[in-house]
Amino acid sequence: MTAQDLQHAIQAAARALEAGQLDEASRMAQQVLAAAPGEPNACQIMGLVHMREGRAGEALKFIRKALKVAPTNPQILNMLGSALRTTGDVAGARKAFAKSIAANRGATNKSYVEPQINLANLDLGEGAREAARTGFEAVLTAQPGNGLALSGLARLAMLKNNPAEAHELAAKALEALPGNILSLLIKAEASVRLKNYEEALGEAKVLAARPDIEPTNNALALGFAAEAADKLARYDEAFALFTQANAQVAALNAAVMAEPPTPYHPAVVAQVQAYLAAHPDDTAPQVSDESAPPVFLVGFPRSGTTLLEQILLAHPKVTSLEEEQTFDRACRDLILAPDGLERLANLSEKEALRYRKTYWRDVKKLGAQIPEGGLLVDKQPLDTILLPLIAKIFPDAKILFALRDPRDVVLSCFQQRFDINQAMFQFLDLQTAASYYDQVMTLGRAARLIYPLHLHEVRYDAIVADLEAEARAVIKFLGLEWTDDVLEYRSQITQRAINTPSVSQVVQPIYTSATGKWRNYDNHMAPVRHLLDPWAEQFGYEVG
Repeated sequence: MTAQDLQHAIQAAARALEAGQLDEASRMAQQVLAAAPGEPNACQIMGLVHMREGRAGEALKFIRKALKVAPTNPQILNMLGSALRTTGDVAGARKAFAKSIAANRGATNKSYVEPQINLANLDLGEGAREAARTGFEAVLTAQPGNGLALSGLARLAMLKNNPAEAHELAAKALEALPGNILSLLIKAEASVRLKNYEEALGEAKVLAARPDIEPTNNALALGFAAEAADKLARYDEAFALFTQANAQVAALNAAVMAEPPTPYHPAVVAQVQAYLAAHPDDTAPQVSDESAPPVFLVGFPRSGTTLLEQILLAHPKVTSLEEEQTFDRACRDLILAPDGLERLANLSEKEALRYRKTYWRDVKKLGAQIPEGGLLVDKQPLDTILLPLIAKIFPDAKILFALRDPRDVVLSCFQQRFDINQAMFQFLDLQTAASYYDQVMTLGRAARLIYPLHLHEVRYDAIVADLEAEARAVIKFLGLEWTDDVLEYRSQITQRAINTPSVSQVVQPIYTSATGKWRNYDNHMAPVRHLLDPWAEQFGYEVG
């Protein structure tokens, strides 16, 4: 090939890539590389082809070949960052994006902002919100009105519980990028939060029907439409939309149930249940040290644990860990190992103390700062499953057990968008959600009968009915002095990052509309009532 032929072939490959003709783009680029090995433009095209095919590892080979010829090319460095992020190398991606930004500062095309956007999105995904904000704002300084930067700031506004700002920013992003799916999703979510339900329902349904929407975003759009339909009292439509969204999520995450089991896998819950049935006289060793034991906040998801946690956090002597895995080592050794439950049955005081020290070591790694003379609240609703473990390792711990009408709990779990793991996967279907609730509560009841737990029940509906009375009872149980600060908990929430689906509820004044909500879906709940009504009756809720 002559130099002119090479240039024509590269241009043809680039046109094919832009048109989505990946096979043709690959064929033309390979022709160039056969004649001119390492040609950077052809390597870039091959890298992009592999990235779009979902083969980031293969893409990296060509990107690195291109960098050997053009080591300071901003576009190639940006591609390297994108490929590294896809392969899970966050540190390498961050370094590559930073190099791309630095290289561009001396280039003539100073308006090249893609690596800055990619770095800001990386920061946002890693929870570095202020760094992400700085990055997006830097893009807008270089390119005022950049739609991707505006969309990123809209995401940040939603995370800061500011739907009005998010809605405004998403609308501006759509002026720059009409039809941008991410901006439309943010706008729909913000519309739900702003109670613009008709707008949210219409926009989300149109978005979900787009042929170019990816399955994950399709599930989100269906979920926002379902929320809006629910608020509009169009309950049959809402249930159908929730069902469609959950089916999409289940299909995307089917492999999670084939992964090595966690303590929250239904099969493991069944094993712990069997352990308790076989050890009705199980005892816990006497374990003591000088540190105050944690307070365990358990129950079941959507039972009011996040609300209770935020109330307690308003007390100056309380800090918390929000749904962290603090018993990782103990679970691996005493539950998940082949002989784990046998070792749990025979746990000695010395061994229990060792696991207790490991717990505190892991808590320290997670960054918990306990006030002097204060308490740590370890909030993990499904650690109801770990009550036998807690009883053995922390027999002196106080336990707050959150309760709510089981029918409201299960319906709410079905309607939420959780990060999917082996427990949350159960909530994608109403039948498996109810079965899982029954399984976890059965285990919890058995543990409460066997072990002398220092346990206090906290009912969601009681908090809603009389916040001060319930808060005083909890504070007294924990041995803390009363402060009116706990009644003003909402004033502190905006200063914290809440990482559960409850965030949009706990920032609002306490409301009663979620109590008895299951009755709106009575016909859809009928197939699971036989599992839930006995628990409702046991907890004192009306059945019938």
